This record gives sequence, C-alpha cells and structure tokens, in this order.
Amino acid sequence: MEAEVVKEFTIHDYNVHRAQGRKVKQFIPSYGQKTKTDKINAKMLTT
Repeated sequence: MEAEVVKEFTIHDYNVHRAQGRKVKQFIPSYGQKTKTDKINAKMLTT
C-alpha cells in the first residue's frame, strides 16, 4: 500500500520522501525535543 501511495503522489508532481523510523527517532532528540509522538515527529520533520 505504501508504494501505491508514493507512486500516486509522484504521478501528481508531489515531492515524496519515506523516512526510516529509526533515523527519525535519532534525529528528533538532536533538536532537544524529548517528547515522542507522531504529531511532534511530523512537525519536526517539516521544519
């Protein structure tokens, strides 16, 4: 299903990146953010 979503977005000229969960978990604390929720992770990745 994930591959289908990525394909559909790229067909419509959206930039898509699939982040690896392990790397996200290591990246977020580097900004001093200790709380771990999907909402906070998404916000940190888009800034």
